[in-house]
Amino acid sequence: ESGMLQLMGVGLVRARLEENVIWSWLKPEDMAEYGFTTEQRPELSTELLQDEEAYISAFFLQTDEGGTRLSFRAIPGFDVASIAFQLGGGGHTLAAGCTIENTPVEQAMEIVVPLLKAESRKKRPEYE
Repeated sequence: ESGMLQLMGVGLVRARLEENVIWSWLKPEDMAEYGFTTEQRPELSTELLQDEEAYISAFFLQTDEGGTRLSFRAIPGFDVASIAFQLGGGGHTLAAGCTIENTPVEQAMEIVVPLLKAESRKKRPEYE
């Protein structure tokens, strides 16, 4: 659907890359502008990880209830599940997620991005 592609484009334009961590976000008003709700769960963490400098990606989606849903991806050599578990979520080493209740997206990024940067600093990529 073209509206979803346009919405994803908004998220990709917002992407920030620091210390081999790339992240982006969308809010309910972004979703509404293209005719979607946050229940439709757009997903950008896989696309963000395509950046050749990125080891870890995160996509933050603020929910209508004021929390933030997070999706993480990593290249081999890094562990995003450990971060998701710390935040009450779960998943696998290279793909994980969680929801932080009652925390708007800006606040969630302040909490989570430093954790992701710490993970990117303590390990090395495992290239095949």
